[in-house]
Amino acid sequence: MDDLKSFLDNNNLIDLDLTDAYFTWNNMQADDELIQNKLDRVVFSPTWLDKFLDYALISQINITSDHTPLLLQASPYVKKRAPFRFEAI
Repeated sequence: MDDLKSFLDNNNLIDLDLTDAYFTWNNMQADDELIQNKLDRVVFSPTWLDKFLDYALISQINITSDHTPLLLQASPYVKKRAPFRFEAI
């Protein structure tokens, strides 16, 4: 885990947290045998963050895999233009 953190820090990348879960993988066992971990990630740069101000990483329903599908929802930042106005003469 320290290697990943170092890589992200050295490359100025940000690890996006899930909004509704923490773990993205489990061994599909029960009770004392259950193992969970965060294996799947979405990382982005500050430049991406400047272009997409409204974003969320959401886990999807998983019925057949030991990995949780991830959905990144993002809306681009759109610079609004000033409305056109006639000049009074």
